Amino acid sequence: YYFGTTGKEENEKYIIPSLRKFYDEDEAIRKVVDMAIKLEGMPRNLSTHACGILISPHSVDDFVPLARNGEDIATQYSMVELEDLGLLKMDFLGLRTLTDIDKCLKLVKQIHNVDIDFYNMEYDDANVYKLISSGDTDAVFQLESGGMKGFMKKLKPDNLEDIIAGISLYRPGPMKYIDQYVENKHNPDKIVYDHPILEPILKATYGIIVYQEQVMQIVQAMAGYSLGQADNVRRIMGKKKVDKMAYEKEKFIHGWQDPKGEKSIDGAVNRGVSEEVARKVFSDMEDFAKYAFNKSHAAAYAYLSYQTAYLKCYYKVEFIVAVLNNRITTIDEIKKYIFYSKQEGIEVLPPNINKSMNMFSVEDGKIRFGLGAIKNVGLGAVDEIIKEREKFGDYKDFYNFIERTLPLGVNKRMVESMIMAGVFDCFGNKRSQLMSVFEAVIDSVSREEKSKVSGQFSLFELDSSMDSSDTYIPMPDVKEYTKQSKLKLEKQVLGIYLSGHPLDNYIEEMKDFTYNSSMLSGEREEFIDEDESMDSEMMQSDGEVKDGDIVMCGGSIENFKKTYTKNGNKEIAIIRVEDLFGTFTALVSSRLYEKTRDLVKEDSLVRIHGKVSIKDDGDITIMADSISPLEENNAGMKRDDAPTKAEHTLYIKYDTEDYVTHTSVMAILEAYPGQTPVMVRCERTGKAFKMNVLVSTSQALMNELGAVLERENMLLR
Repeated sequence: YYFGTTGKEENEKYIIPSLRKFYDEDEAIRKVVDMAIKLEGMPRNLSTHACGILISPHSVDDFVPLARNGEDIATQYSMVELEDLGLLKMDFLGLRTLTDIDKCLKLVKQIHNVDIDFYNMEYDDANVYKLISSGDTDAVFQLESGGMKGFMKKLKPDNLEDIIAGISLYRPGPMKYIDQYVENKHNPDKIVYDHPILEPILKATYGIIVYQEQVMQIVQAMAGYSLGQADNVRRIMGKKKVDKMAYEKEKFIHGWQDPKGEKSIDGAVNRGVSEEVARKVFSDMEDFAKYAFNKSHAAAYAYLSYQTAYLKCYYKVEFIVAVLNNRITTIDEIKKYIFYSKQEGIEVLPPNINKSMNMFSVEDGKIRFGLGAIKNVGLGAVDEIIKEREKFGDYKDFYNFIERTLPLGVNKRMVESMIMAGVFDCFGNKRSQLMSVFEAVIDSVSREEKSKVSGQFSLFELDSSMDSSDTYIPMPDVKEYTKQSKLKLEKQVLGIYLSGHPLDNYIEEMKDFTYNSSMLSGEREEFIDEDESMDSEMMQSDGEVKDGDIVMCGGSIENFKKTYTKNGNKEIAIIRVEDLFGTFTALVSSRLYEKTRDLVKEDSLVRIHGKVSIKDDGDITIMADSISPLEENNAGMKRDDAPTKAEHTLYIKYDTEDYVTHTSVMAILEAYPGQTPVMVRCERTGKAFKMNVLVSTSQALMNELGAVLERENMLLR
């Protein structure tokens, strides 16, 4: 008790005197505090294992108490307690990739009449491994991140074992062995085994311990562990119980005898292995215990990696369509893969009332946007629209569409969204015309339908020579929307820009950026070969970013909100920026916001220089140091019209993560505006990028920089 006379002396320093006084003098407070003490440490809420399933020989409530957690029934014991009770807990993981594969196989069968059976196939297709080695692994399971692309480029895998090992190694901890693994694969003469016993066990991984199963084989072969005893070592490693490995060390080196004489372990020394080698091997396994991974798990993933790579290799369009359809409600994912498709030369066709299906589809080797992906257009209504089209033929014009589909449940909101998406462009009408008349047309057709139902008919129906379309409102003579307006309307209902992009004219300039929204997911380490020359270090890699990286990025400001600093007296801005791949968040400090208030607004095209901040939950925010219009660097011009490239470039090197130094350097550079680009390399991280500033090179500039930087860290050439 914290307040009673039985409390421990060492706890006295934690007692708040004023609360103690209330506790001693007020009976109600004493009662509340005593109750709180009894409740302290008890669970506050129930949580459910994401994919944990308990399996028992009889009804589960015969063994453990149960509780309802929302709609789920869960045990009241944790997984550790369940294991101690001897009950079986299984993790059943659901993977979206399995649906990607299934959808693609069905498309391939439908379009090419080809049956692909991954269960009766050799996983040795050289073209598939060539694709993986090229780094073209967007949408390929487990191999999509920038860092993994770089790893595969270096590794150049030519068998499934390499993919299994790659998936196992590309994690915090074992990453340190990646370079050695790659080196040993390409130079087998450099592989060294501490003892001949290890060669058959580690041959597949080029002399490096990668899997828990290899540890089991080593302790069995070198020290005489039984399979059950070896599995116990695996469990210790798998549960990260590194401290228990010390007890196993003596058993491994010198052996162990069960007091009852029923079980024993020979020990490596007793099997003719020198103690020095035995200690070295066990030390390697101890180090491995920090990141133990089982091959069976990695192998299951690697099979899916190969399958998705195979589909992408031989049926790329069908595969991308399957991936898109499996992410139909995830706008950022759709943006990402549509942009990728365009980069790969795959044409993405707009939604078309006479050609689009419910979802994305393949049309003559191109991707056709699906009607079901349009906002406010329900999948049920789209199904009816398509059934009507398949039964009675294509829709002839906008009026014909309204006549035929209004009885099916199509309404004004749906039609408006379809016009904005360009669904009716095939009829030759301007979108502005359709937006002007669609409500009146729907009202007119609706009145006609009601008249028919009530037994009435129009005067025009008496004369069969008259075209029914004459009964409807004519298309007004109005100007078409500007390109920017059309793009905005598309974005509003499709979630993406389809017929173009506000950043289309800025793609060349954005190639200089060292960060974009495609780096938001996946692993954030990179494994890219680096040339020692300063020029090559300045080139952007495939890699993704780490916390604290200094980056250049930008795009169109999608939206922003103003808030205040903690003391509540200074405005800051949180902006959502859209680039060619998706969106990311940037934080604009009060000092910077005050300077850039006119620029920080919706639809502004901006270039941002700042630092990456990654939270514990993986969310990434760019802490902006500077913001400038994208146009400042001639981004809006066509390349042929752009000014001649500067004859020189200023290269500098310093710790860009040192705020004082970085601020000083930026202040000096901004004081000498001109036409010379500046490239910087961070001494601490090795990252290189183009700075958001053009300078006029002069001796005065070099002298000022020389007062902050080492002379050997400045180069003009």
